Amino acid sequence: MARRANGEGSIFRRKDGTWSAELSYRDDYGTLKRRTVYGKTQAEVRAKFRDARERIESGAPVKDASMTVAAWLEDWTSKSLAASDRKQATKDLYATLARTHVNGQAEVPARGQVKVPAPRG
Repeated sequence: MARRANGEGSIFRRKDGTWSAELSYRDDYGTLKRRTVYGKTQAEVRAKFRDARERIESGAPVKDASMTVAAWLEDWTSKSLAASDRKQATKDLYATLARTHVNGQAEVPARGQVKVPAPRG
């Protein structure tokens, strides 16, 4: 089997019989990061590895965000909405709607527990 060049990553079998692939990349700040994917078969790991490499090359985040919609809305209302040039009545309305319908005080309390999907570009 031929060696891979620097930055191409590596695919190997672990001691427990599962497969692993590791890919090094630089984040937006220039810091060297490593993404590891695991799977039961080599084909499964190759597919995950290919997806991770495509996400890096396209500029998308390597992993999906783990922030919930409720947490994102709380952050948005306290920072972005507060700093916007909208009228105070509009800011209050948006904050009330977010708190009432997403953060769990409406009929569907689990709505705010949904993970925020990654943007697609």
